[in-house]
Amino acid sequence: MWVIKEWYQPRARFEEWVDLVGRWTREYGVRRWFVDSDATERMLRTAGLQVRQPYKAKDAAAVSVNYLNSLMSRGMLYIAPECHALRMEMETYRYKDRLEGDEATLIAKVAPGQPDHACDALRYAAFSLSG
Repeated sequence: MWVIKEWYQPRARFEEWVDLVGRWTREYGVRRWFVDSDATERMLRTAGLQVRQPYKAKDAAAVSVNYLNSLMSRGMLYIAPECHALRMEMETYRYKDRLEGDEATLIAKVAPGQPDHACDALRYAAFSLSG
């Protein structure tokens, strides 16, 4: 699995990023985008792109993380050096210092308040590939 691009711009306007999404769709032959917002899904559909919301069943995150860990342990996950945000998030990702014992999902075990947008995006894409 190759992660070759990322783009993050706080409070980006629709016109700023929809053009980029369209270019990447054509340039890389993207068949489907996974987005974490009803509004974003509607906007991208209106722009003529194939889009769906990520699968978020009870512990879909654990399935995705296990898949990504499996790829990493076998040297089968490559993240381009230019993907600074994803690399930073993965290197600093933390779990709670103390678990209460009632954490039913992987996400419940994650320390709150840390940057995780890039990790979430990777999980959403990986889940569609893990099955």
